[in-house]
Amino acid sequence: MLTSWRVSLPKSKADALRQYGHLDEMLFQAHMITHATSILLHQPYSQLNSILSRSNNQTDQYDSVSSRDDFNNHTKNIIQAATEISKLVTHRVSLLSHSHFFSYVVTMSSVIHLNRWAIFTPDTENNLRQVLRLNIGALSRMSLVWSASERESSSVKSMARSIYQVKKQYRVLPQFWISMTHDEAMDRIAADDAMIHEFEDMQVVPGMMGHWTDPGNKQWN
Repeated sequence: MLTSWRVSLPKSKADALRQYGHLDEMLFQAHMITHATSILLHQPYSQLNSILSRSNNQTDQYDSVSSRDDFNNHTKNIIQAATEISKLVTHRVSLLSHSHFFSYVVTMSSVIHLNRWAIFTPDTENNLRQVLRLNIGALSRMSLVWSASERESSSVKSMARSIYQVKKQYRVLPQFWISMTHDEAMDRIAADDAMIHEFEDMQVVPGMMGHWTDPGNKQWN
């Protein structure tokens, strides 16, 4: 059904933005639901089950995937869906003009991105930081109106902290050091440290995703 929807969709509706940047909200929600459904469909068969849910040797997760080319088709599908959800955040319209369900979809996307960070594929580190920054920023912005978004943002940050702790534990194991040079290992450690500190310090930046107008009514543009 998802494939049929994508194939049947006219080129003019491949993006929720119309001419001159106007948003088609119904089409936006259709894309949002399609990407969320794709994640729900493919995730059980993907290689991105969180290391936090594994009761066996957690280092297996690091050894199983060295690059994106090693992912199976289910994993590639959910990575693509999560990335497309993050792209929806970048539309130059108020995040508060969307359904509050969007916060849950952004959280689904964030979980996929965090699981990619957990197994660390070196070719995607910078991109992961960008999409996670987008997602957490979006949740923080939506939390100004919807309390559920604040809970989702806290949940995503909590998951990031937990993954970071597991990655720190992995650093003391021989497997971490034998597959790379000392400089590469130090670069990886520095990247992980920078990412978690960035998430912890992240706050809503005024004007980052919409701006206040009509202060008396507190409306968003």
